[in-house]
Amino acid sequence: NIAVESATSRFNDANIKTENIHINNVQNGRIQLENIKKHNDNYLSEINKELLTLTKEFEKNIFTVRPRLEESIGDAQKAIDKEIAEKEQRLIDLNENNGRIIQSAENNLYSTFQEGYEKLKNNLSYYLEKYRVMEMEYAESNNTSNDIINENNVVFERALIELGKQKHIQTLESLQDINKKMLGEGE
Repeated sequence: NIAVESATSRFNDANIKTENIHINNVQNGRIQLENIKKHNDNYLSEINKELLTLTKEFEKNIFTVRPRLEESIGDAQKAIDKEIAEKEQRLIDLNENNGRIIQSAENNLYSTFQEGYEKLKNNLSYYLEKYRVMEMEYAESNNTSNDIINENNVVFERALIELGKQKHIQTLESLQDINKKMLGEGE
């Protein structure tokens, strides 16, 4: 029972430890994802603020340098659109990469957990089997000892009976000798 309880305790401890590691890894992955999202959101917000500032500046200067600016507005808008598209694509790529990393970590953790669970299960089965063998050997040894004790009791009982018979015969002979001596002295 102690071996079974010990193995069960180690098994439960290993399960709790593995589950805690899994939960921590998932939480770390989520925190990393949130940080990346915040970083990207902040980055897009800064770009939008910068774009808004540049646009306002541009609007102020449009009246003074309108002819030249009108020519370059199309080019600037294209450049801005291109940069926004690149930044948005980078955000998408980062999110996809983070998702793959989290999925990979979860898969690795799950397979490690399964492997640990299988090892614990096999160890528990091994200990239980060894315990059964020890129990059977103990019962067999106990039965053998009981048989030997029973045989010794029978031999001892017979010896006591035989000793009692011999003592009875000796006592009877001693009494007869005493009686003979008494009868012989009485004559």
